[in-house]
Amino acid sequence: MLRDFIATYVIGAGDTDRCGVHELVAAIESRRPDTPRDELEAACRDACVSLVEAGHVRVDMTPAGAERPGRDGYTPVARAEAIAVFRDALSWSSPADARPRYWLAATDAGRAAYISDEVVSL
Repeated sequence: MLRDFIATYVIGAGDTDRCGVHELVAAIESRRPDTPRDELEAACRDACVSLVEAGHVRVDMTPAGAERPGRDGYTPVARAEAIAVFRDALSWSSPADARPRYWLAATDAGRAAYISDEVVSL
């Protein structure tokens, strides 16, 4: 199922780093090029909502105009606000300096649910 593949990708990418919400659709599209774009977008949105509701990922934000996330810091986003972010089409588009950027990071619960020693690569 596509949504499960996306969830696994998000947890893997967000395990040691963060996965940009604006990067996710393109990343999945590069791995599933035959899937229609609207189906990919819906599946990414649904997977992210599901992961946040389950506590498997957290959403962090960098402020509008931030040069680099590491320099300007990450601000945690509350669960309800994160779900609203996923429903906003602008959150999925390439970032602009005038908008904040949102990042997905795996939680301990997400790692436990999706990552095992047997997983080598996606």
